[in-house]
Amino acid sequence: HSYRYAWVSNFIYKYNNIPVISQNTAQSILAFMAAVPSFPVPFLYLFLWLISSIFFLSLFVYGLLYKISGDRRKSIIGLAIFMIGNTAFSANHIIIIDSGSPYLLNGYSDTLFGVFSIFFILFLNGSLINGGKSRLNLFVLLCLIVSFNFYCAPQNILLIPLLIFCIYIFNLKELNIKPGFLVFWLFVLSCSSLISVPQGGMLTPPSLIQDVSFPGVMSPLGAGVKKGLSIMPGVPFGYGWFGHTKSGMPDLEFAKVYVKTGQGEIEFLNQILWKLEEFFVTSLRIHVFPILGILFLIFKCDKIPERFGLNASMLKLRKIGLCGGFLFAAGFILCFSFVLNGYKWELTRFLIPGISIGMFGFSLAVINFETERKSSRFLQHFIIAIFVFGGPAVNLVGTSSVNAYHLMSNGLVAPVLFEIIGSGPVVK
Repeated sequence: HSYRYAWVSNFIYKYNNIPVISQNTAQSILAFMAAVPSFPVPFLYLFLWLISSIFFLSLFVYGLLYKISGDRRKSIIGLAIFMIGNTAFSANHIIIIDSGSPYLLNGYSDTLFGVFSIFFILFLNGSLINGGKSRLNLFVLLCLIVSFNFYCAPQNILLIPLLIFCIYIFNLKELNIKPGFLVFWLFVLSCSSLISVPQGGMLTPPSLIQDVSFPGVMSPLGAGVKKGLSIMPGVPFGYGWFGHTKSGMPDLEFAKVYVKTGQGEIEFLNQILWKLEEFFVTSLRIHVFPILGILFLIFKCDKIPERFGLNASMLKLRKIGLCGGFLFAAGFILCFSFVLNGYKWELTRFLIPGISIGMFGFSLAVINFETERKSSRFLQHFIIAIFVFGGPAVNLVGTSSVNAYHLMSNGLVAPVLFEIIGSGPVVK
């Protein structure tokens, strides 16, 4: 995929024009911006933007955890859980996002921009509801954030209306929130859409898409033979170590045979109910820690204000948890139930906002448990080490070691290095 994004960056550099294509272009645009005052080295710039995104997202999450807990050591533990932790209760490494998970191992700056955007929108809404800041300034800032999401996290655009509605409903009685809040957001979304939709991205209509004729560029018509929205139960995921991950996609071949041919009815009836139950339980298991985090935010956080408290201009943690619960439920239902134009893995991106809020809540839960249950610290640290950090850590070290050995034993270190600092794909 890096080759595709590098090619788009070089395309912009050569023609001084951003192509209107049906894929995320944010990181390609950023790589192009780095090339303008220097020279095009797209792979290097993509890498630098990626590690910068990881670094600044880590700073943001650490600052947020420290503001809430007031303890540096525990905030670092919480940060490690958010950035490095498994979402599944498993000693294996479970990959639940198509661009890679956990966030430290994610390969796209676009995904990390989207994670940051959700948190920023949540807290800016706190300022919007409670007042104290210029609405014009908030309008411009939110328009910039939402517009950028069209190019890096279009799933956020489709989920933001749900997020705004949740914030409105949850604050309706307590803060006497006015309908003008919804009107304000209607203007934000309308202005951002008018600016961004014609410029390309996954939400741009097919009639506006350019044919750039480059292998790998995504098509709005999809990746499969069957077009449109169709039912396919199960949330896709990967698992494994040392770079050899296996697909966790459900096996429904028996159901496909029955649907297509009408044969195998007995086999279909024998298996379908058990398979659906298995898929559903497994899909919940691979998200168990975000689910626990959301439940902690909703039912526990506001009951311990002496340890957890946000600035008055921010939304309460319980309301953040409720928003996260609705976002997770919406993403889970969509990803579990359907396949769109042959895309299934890509639908996992709709789970990212809910997962992010959930892992934030789980980080706070661990910090709270660390404070409350001092006598159980050894058991807690053991469980976290094995089931939260174990899989991703082993996979990171193992895959890096295997790749390093492969490069050195085959004399590929210099060629790969020159490719990284080279001019990238040729644009004709």
